[in-house]
Amino acid sequence: MLAISQVDDFSKPLIFAAIGGEENVVFCRLYDAETKTRIRREWNPHEDWAAIIRTCQTQLEQDSKINQSPVYQS
Repeated sequence: MLAISQVDDFSKPLIFAAIGGEENVVFCRLYDAETKTRIRREWNPHEDWAAIIRTCQTQLEQDSKINQSPVYQS
């Protein structure tokens, strides 16, 4: 979630690489699919997770509305 909060444009392709952890823990690395550059942010246990989730949801909703615009053919 911290890495995805660094993403400004969700309309661009992303790569999520899941890495198994202990028991029921899964870690995930995030990459820009075009540049193959890892998107990272330092861990902070005091982050406002609710705000990060709301921001990501808002961005995803906005990008979804843009991508659903009608296509006109002549």
